[in-house]
Amino acid sequence: MICSKCGHECADDIKFCTNCGVELAAEVQEENVTEEVVEVAEEAVVEEVAEAKEEAKEEVKEEVEEVAAAKEEIVAEADEIASEKKEKKSFKQLIGGMNEKAKKFIAMGAAAVVVLLFLIFLIATLGSKDDSYMKVSENSVLAVEERDGDLYAIYADGEQLKLDDDKANYQTYSMDGSVLAYRNEEDELVIIKDRKIIATGIDEATGVLVSNSGDTLVYFSDCERVSYYVAEYDYEDTIKVGTLNLYDIKKKSGMEIAEEVVVDSAVLSPDGKTVAYVAEYEATDDFKGFYSVNGKEPVEVGKEKRVFAIADKAKYVYYSDVDRVYVMNKKGDEKLAGDLYDVEVMLNADYSEMLFFMDGKTYITVKGGEKKKIAGERFTRVILEDNAARDGQDLETEIGEIEITYTGVDTFEEKLFYCYYADEIYYMKKKFEAEKLASSAYQYALAEDGESLVYRNGSDIVKVTKFAKGGEKSVIASNAYPEKIYADGDLKHVYLLNSEAELYYVEKKGKGTKIADDVTSAVMSADGTYCYFIIEGEELCYSKNGGKEKELRVVDDGELYLTKENGIVYVGVSEEDVNTVYRMEGKKMKEVYSVEEEKNYDEYIEDALKDAIDDAMDYYD
Repeated sequence: MICSKCGHECADDIKFCTNCGVELAAEVQEENVTEEVVEVAEEAVVEEVAEAKEEAKEEVKEEVEEVAAAKEEIVAEADEIASEKKEKKSFKQLIGGMNEKAKKFIAMGAAAVVVLLFLIFLIATLGSKDDSYMKVSENSVLAVEERDGDLYAIYADGEQLKLDDDKANYQTYSMDGSVLAYRNEEDELVIIKDRKIIATGIDEATGVLVSNSGDTLVYFSDCERVSYYVAEYDYEDTIKVGTLNLYDIKKKSGMEIAEEVVVDSAVLSPDGKTVAYVAEYEATDDFKGFYSVNGKEPVEVGKEKRVFAIADKAKYVYYSDVDRVYVMNKKGDEKLAGDLYDVEVMLNADYSEMLFFMDGKTYITVKGGEKKKIAGERFTRVILEDNAARDGQDLETEIGEIEITYTGVDTFEEKLFYCYYADEIYYMKKKFEAEKLASSAYQYALAEDGESLVYRNGSDIVKVTKFAKGGEKSVIASNAYPEKIYADGDLKHVYLLNSEAELYYVEKKGKGTKIADDVTSAVMSADGTYCYFIIEGEELCYSKNGGKEKELRVVDDGELYLTKENGIVYVGVSEEDVNTVYRMEGKKMKEVYSVEEEKNYDEYIEDALKDAIDDAMDYYD
């Protein structure tokens, strides 16, 4: 923008001239109004007044609640700091995963340890300075578990909500895990939101999908199998169709969108008010894609066009026509990829950015624009703060599958990406220019402030800083050969576990101090003070700030299991047919719940077979 008073060139997003100080707002001419502003104005005009008022009330209410919560958190943290003798810590990060022994224990039917695995999400590793994306919180449901004959929803903070049902089948969650939908033993649809039970009165809901925001869901009713013609192979096959319905969880009311819709073809916009689907499926070359905004009359996308992602109000519509991928906005359609058997994509929070992978390379489209190649490798993971929720959905196509990853980040700019197949880490600069930061990165951890990274390179542990300038590297430990790296949020404390099951603490000068032998698993507290670890599956120990090994718990005839969820360290203890879950608070073990083993292994096998048979019967119904 040019200042009319002094002629100085200024940035478009400032209000006053940086040279003479005159206000620039009045200098904006009509030709500088972008197409995006025009589009927003057009949308605002057609928006219903009642809906706008309702949304404004909700936003104000949410802001007030957030401010109140933030105030409470600050006061709580100040109290903790004032009492230096207290061992209880404030946990702020989340690390997913568990050792192989714990996974085996789950498979054998240890009910108490189920809470240790957060299976809802695909969690990334540590830290990011950006907190504008959806996150797992204390309101997230970790698991639904039976205890003493009753069913409970178990939350990340340890609270247990007793449910009115005996079963919770076909569980579906919102992106942050705070909203849960399931079918009970009577095949009624039940929703858990804000730790309250919502009985919908909806029977035999199929293909339930909760929106990322958790405000709405879609489901299918009156389902049946119909025949269609497979032209390529000249024979008849069947497909399941039903009535597609949109349910507003806040208002506890639903509406019918369309009939004879292909089950499991529905996709929701982030706010859950726009739904896309496939219908009129009479033959492989005779189906159509549609979408509906706020329950209004469906809009046809086109013949053989299946929508696999759609933004709020259909601002960006991503679809496939059998083997090609397109994005559509108000300006028209843009071809992104062709001749694809399977499609893999990664979306940001509002779906204005989509990464996709073709021929082993990574491309991006921004705001419905043409594709841009950003790397010669395939990005498999975006490295986010540990409690940034990531979820996925797979949609079947005629010749393959569309795999969708929802990251919830505001933008892919200034994010780190991991390439699994090449063991490389990339940094996405401004204007979506990707630059390789690390090669042979077998293990890695990102600092909480997002400004530094440690990773294993061969036998060394390397620290990287200044990502935007290509990265400055320094070796902080040599000849370490770590199998796993454990680090706190600011990389102040770094531990490593080598192939000999030896746990080491990495000191400032790169010297390694051995902490323990025969270590089977380890995790760190969110503040990095404690590193908890298990020796030979029977002895729970800790190291504080790199100090010597200290014992906390030993089981003589049982096993211990260790994991970390939502920044909280959990320990599972299996001993004398009793399974107990504890929450670690410094050196204290606080019991979450305990359950006595009631089923033997054969009974679990019978239940698994029964569930498999039920699923098969549902398929053929």
